[in-house]
Amino acid sequence: MPRPVLALALLATGPALAADALDLSGEELSPPITVYATRSPREAFAVPGMVTVLDRRAIDLTQPSAVSDLFRAVPSVQFNGGPRRTGQVPAVRGFGRDNVLILLDGARQSFVSGHDGRFFLDPELLVRAEAVRGPASILYGSGAVGGVLAFETADADDLLADGETAGVRVRGGGQTVNDEGLGVATLFGRSRSGAVSGVASFGLRRSGDIRLGDGRTLTSSDRIETGLATGRARLAQGVFAEAGWTGFANRAREPNNGQGLTQGGGTGPNADVDKRIRSGTMRAGLEAAPAGRAWLDAEVTLYRTASEVDEREFATGRTTLRDITTLGVSARNRARLVDGRSPVALLAGIDWWRDRQVGTDSGTSTGRRDGVPNGRSDFLGAYLQLEADLDRPLGLPGTLTLLPGLRYDRFESRAEVDARRNEDEAVSARIAGAWRPVRPLLLFATWSEAFRAPSINELYLEGIHFPVPHPILGRQRPPVFVTNRFVPNPNLVPETSRTIEAGGGLQFTDVARPGDRLELKAAWWRTRARNLIDLFVDFRFDATCFRPPFVPCSAGTTESRNVATARLNGVEVDLAWVADRFEVAGAFSHASGRDEATGSPLGILTPDRGTLDVRWKWPERRLLIGARLEAAARFDRGRDPNDIRPAYGTLDLYAAIEPAFASWLRLDVRADNVTDKAFVRTFAGVIEPGRNVRVTLTTRFGG
Repeated sequence: MPRPVLALALLATGPALAADALDLSGEELSPPITVYATRSPREAFAVPGMVTVLDRRAIDLTQPSAVSDLFRAVPSVQFNGGPRRTGQVPAVRGFGRDNVLILLDGARQSFVSGHDGRFFLDPELLVRAEAVRGPASILYGSGAVGGVLAFETADADDLLADGETAGVRVRGGGQTVNDEGLGVATLFGRSRSGAVSGVASFGLRRSGDIRLGDGRTLTSSDRIETGLATGRARLAQGVFAEAGWTGFANRAREPNNGQGLTQGGGTGPNADVDKRIRSGTMRAGLEAAPAGRAWLDAEVTLYRTASEVDEREFATGRTTLRDITTLGVSARNRARLVDGRSPVALLAGIDWWRDRQVGTDSGTSTGRRDGVPNGRSDFLGAYLQLEADLDRPLGLPGTLTLLPGLRYDRFESRAEVDARRNEDEAVSARIAGAWRPVRPLLLFATWSEAFRAPSINELYLEGIHFPVPHPILGRQRPPVFVTNRFVPNPNLVPETSRTIEAGGGLQFTDVARPGDRLELKAAWWRTRARNLIDLFVDFRFDATCFRPPFVPCSAGTTESRNVATARLNGVEVDLAWVADRFEVAGAFSHASGRDEATGSPLGILTPDRGTLDVRWKWPERRLLIGARLEAAARFDRGRDPNDIRPAYGTLDLYAAIEPAFASWLRLDVRADNVTDKAFVRTFAGVIEPGRNVRVTLTTRFGG
């Protein structure tokens, strides 16, 4: 087992009032509510689209080591980049990197790199996560073509039980696959009047080399420190102010390119580096929804996110840095226009944000980092969304929900290396509707537009992409190297897409046991995209490389270009059956994509994949046990003919218990990939981790 990192000193402090940490009280029978799919709270099942909501209970049962662990059972969501957490990048419905928007407490997380991951966040800080699958540009602007992954950290109301004013929660544990240890302490409280509340948390996670399913060991080392501080105050009836900070720091030893199964050694992408990752999000917000003001339900959020990856090569001492800072403000108001049996509301909002990037390299004469242009992008957007829930529309039975929306965006990008600016504007529209002719049946359809502005990296790439040996002089000693160089392309135009989605669902209660809930929801979607931005590597030696004196010589160029048209389509299915004694959750997804001009596969495609999760609960014993099966078909639809992957199936087992003799203590045990199977989830050759046993102890006191 991993080395211990937690001393549970509080275990000896005596009895105290404990909240329902395992949450077997039956509250989980209520349908989940989504906030981010429509930017206002709605029942997730009734939304005309596909969204997955993970609450604190689901997160705790997963015992996630990385953010990717949370979404293993979510259809059409995949994580690429390999087993190292520092290289993991999400893809939704075949769209990845800049086409997936990541939000942390409403703040945009804009860090995107060629060989680094996008998540500088420890899942131990989270109480909620949502995966909105499908275009959401109407609500969020550029970057939400594939979907949105949104995360929320805890406030005091999430952690305090009824009647409590203060508490402490301590968690410790680890996992075997990478000798990982974890310790987290969280303090929380509120005034007796409830007007002021706050949370403070600190965590430490340490891990080592990763054992893969085929028996090999992947070099890796992480030392992660996390922090959280939030406060909330009631200024007047229905008016609240809040502020918060979330911090993440990781010191890792691994190859410069931490993705795939790179083992390190040498120089360049394979060089072993001391990698220091720092990220922090600060935010301040104001909410106003006073009673009796139907026209006022407003929220304003100011935020700043700064993320930095600093690398020092052990062999040469060369240091490189990529720093991305985002400043932003988001404001929205939901006005109730009509109340009663057929309520109508108007959601109006405005967003502004600025991304600024700085790259440095001690190994260049200018100090600038190749492939990381210094520059900034500014975005401004405004949107309207009508929310109408009509009872017996046009005399038809049941209810009809209509969510039409319109958004305007304008952006401008500039960089130090090129005087040419890239600026444009876009208008996005969406019409979505869901009809429930009878309570158990849901039918929905959506037509939506989306766009993504070119990033600073895509527009202004410059410098060396990679070196290779000279075709002639590379054979001598010492060898001569030539380079493939980046070429800026400030004339890129935004990606645009149109998506059609249609589906239906069934929702029943009291099926097998009183109060149980059974849901089945499925959707078919098709996206037609124009001007997709892709990186083209023109690798070829100049003719002068082969004629004496064999110089000058280059190995070609690399440039971002727009691709004419592409089409992606897929199917998703969600299943949930929740009762007081058992739960069943299932999911299935299929996705394919092609370049319409050439017919070749396009997009970050995944095999047909399904999951089935079954849980049994004994509330009187405070015990839960479960099993999850994941199965994927053989994959042969990739752009690269070498990226053919065999089918696979894996089994995970887990349990949670709060012992009767210590109700303030909880034990979680989980075994992932029980059969220790060697399988490939993302790209050919990238083997997933082997059998992994996780153990977590949680103790909580409040009063």
